Amino acid sequence: MVQLMKKELVAITVDDLAPPYKDYEFFKDGDKLPFRYQANIFDMVNAWWLIEASTLV
Repeated sequence: MVQLMKKELVAITVDDLAPPYKDYEFFKDGDKLPFRYQANIFDMVNAWWLIEASTLV
């Protein structure tokens, strides 16, 4: 299992109410947790990738 550092929560300001968030590092550690395109059941790593991507829209 990959050991990752815990992310710090950023302070929410009026400028940060709508994505994309300027002070957020999207897809951090994505190189350590690649998208599992062959998964055929729920996968937490894939869920994380999709959450990150949806926040950019």
